[in-house]
Amino acid sequence: MILILSGEGPCDLGACCNAQGVCQLEDYRPGPMAILVDELISQKLAYSIFETTPSAVWYVSEKELAQRAKAKSPRKMTLRGAKGPEVETGYFYLNALMLAQFAKEKEDECGDRCSLAVLFRDADGTNSASSALWQDKHKSMRSGFLRAEYDHGVAMLPQPKSEAWLLCLAQKPAPAQCAELEKLPGNDASPNSAKTQLAKFFETWPTAIGLVEWIKQQNDHFAHLLHLPSYQEFHKQLHDALDLILSNAKRQID
Repeated sequence: MILILSGEGPCDLGACCNAQGVCQLEDYRPGPMAILVDELISQKLAYSIFETTPSAVWYVSEKELAQRAKAKSPRKMTLRGAKGPEVETGYFYLNALMLAQFAKEKEDECGDRCSLAVLFRDADGTNSASSALWQDKHKSMRSGFLRAEYDHGVAMLPQPKSEAWLLCLAQKPAPAQCAELEKLPGNDASPNSAKTQLAKFFETWPTAIGLVEWIKQQNDHFAHLLHLPSYQEFHKQLHDALDLILSNAKRQID
């Protein structure tokens, strides 16, 4: 199986260390969310893709996806950071569409129709209005995969951002308290932001390498993340996509 990941930076799904927009093997540095993805896949397939078939893992940067979208339709390309929810959710749609097309390209190149694409983006929302925005962003990502006619795309959209998931894993509070973490400010400058609280837990600003080593020690506790609604949706999508891949593989064998 081919695994294709796209995140925002080193502290989520990772980053390329060769100054390129697409990388694999020694040029790719997985982030903590990539370790989480690999562990969940391992539980389903009984093997780690990172350890067993590392050459089947590809990373595509956010910038690369934006450039691909602009090259295909420069006049319609919307840039993140512009004002208006339609622009923001449209960007998420294009990210998913471009990632799905990249995944299908790799399937053709490798002669392997079993690929899984995970698109990570922080939701960055905090209040009731942003809850609706999370739904819009999530729907846009799903719509992008659908437009590409790609059935194995997974939206990884933490609310408000991945630090809330890490806090839930670190603190292991009661289910209701864990869900409350999704209401934390997404703005890193806020004194009560998820990122600030995570730094307090570690007593310093954690590095990507430090988070990777830490999360590897937490795999027995990943089920605790199911207390988070945004994680629940990601977990369901991932399992549904893997079930479909396994079903298709079984059909080919039969």
